[in-house]
Amino acid sequence: MNKENSDKIKNDFPRLFPEKFGFECGDGWFDLLYKLARRVDRQVDKLPSDEHDGVMFFQIKEKFGSLRIYWRITIANSDIVENIRALVNYAEYKSTKLCDKCGKEGISRNDIGWVRTLCEEHHQEIKNKRV
Repeated sequence: MNKENSDKIKNDFPRLFPEKFGFECGDGWFDLLYKLARRVDRQVDKLPSDEHDGVMFFQIKEKFGSLRIYWRITIANSDIVENIRALVNYAEYKSTKLCDKCGKEGISRNDIGWVRTLCEEHHQEIKNKRV
């Protein structure tokens, strides 16, 4: 993800990311990740203020054409934990349906040397560069 998009998410939701956090995925998933961060932040708002640092993402990357989201949680509220788990699981699933370059509808492709989720336009663009 480019620096501008990465900084936008980290600056808007600073309590969810360590200072030197970097996203290891395409810009096409920016909107998906921004919505995830906003929804998780709303869940954190439901906690007592002394627990607001109890949820943190420590790695978000692309692997085999989908997002892998790793997070740490140190809160006791099982409802909040389950809500966040469901949000993360949904974002990982949804990434398998969105082009990692532009965010349009995409499908998993494995004919370009590695697995990626791409729309038809970006799939053809990458295939043509490889020829």
